[in-house]
Amino acid sequence: MPPATDASVETPCVEWSSHPAAERPLAALVACVVIILLGLAVHAATGSSVWAVFSVALLCLSLHAFFFATRYRIDAEGLVIRPLFGGGRFAWSDISRAVVHEDVAALRPTRRRGGREIVIRWPRGRPDVAALLRRYLSAVIDEAARGG
Repeated sequence: MPPATDASVETPCVEWSSHPAAERPLAALVACVVIILLGLAVHAATGSSVWAVFSVALLCLSLHAFFFATRYRIDAEGLVIRPLFGGGRFAWSDISRAVVHEDVAALRPTRRRGGREIVIRWPRGRPDVAALLRRYLSAVIDEAARGG
């Protein structure tokens, strides 16, 4: 049997999407009602439909991570995040700190990558995601913040 080559060695890879509004329909309904009420309040205060529509659009866009699905991919190279706006690829070496829980993780990129914390979510019942994150980020996981 020939020796295994890099091409034949399989590296773990996990892909999923997270859609908080679909996972929490009551919270999505409350958010929509609040946004509509605020739009009506803006219209009542200004008498302008343009400002009301603008305020509703701005609130919806600011909550895009909640209302729209985000796709994720974890592989040996790093993490790929594809939300409605922005996103990108983060190499594991770009992560300086990580806290991994059962269904969510907070990752802090190095200052070179902006340093803004990244929160990723996955459906409950997917222990493979947490295990893979712990495997790739073992050097930077903050166990004290995790509580274990």
